[in-house]
Order: sequence, then C-alpha cells, then structure tokens
Amino acid sequence: MIGLALNLPADERIEGTIATTIMGLMKGCCFFRVHNVKENKRALLMSEAILNA
Repeated sequence: MIGLALNLPADERIEGTIATTIMGLMKGCCFFRVHNVKENKRALLMSEAILNA
C-alpha cells in the first residue's frame, strides 16, 4: 500500500510508514507491525505527548 501510494522502493518508505502508524494511533490502534521500530516508536511517543497535552 505505501509503495503504491508513494511509488518508492522499500528502503525509502519510512515517512509513509510513520504516517500510517500515527493515523492508526489516532483511530485507536494499540498494536503496530513495522520494520523501522525505533523511528515509529519515537513518532508514537511524540504523538501521544501532543494528544495528552
């Protein structure tokens, strides 16, 4: 899905993955399967801090 939307190779899709992770968080998702764990976790922590401020 991300590859089709961004028309990028797998190693250049981190922004797309993070965007879908954050959208999932905002829709109530609790579990995320990602390849770039560190980057997605940081984005989730930042988003949660903003949403809980």
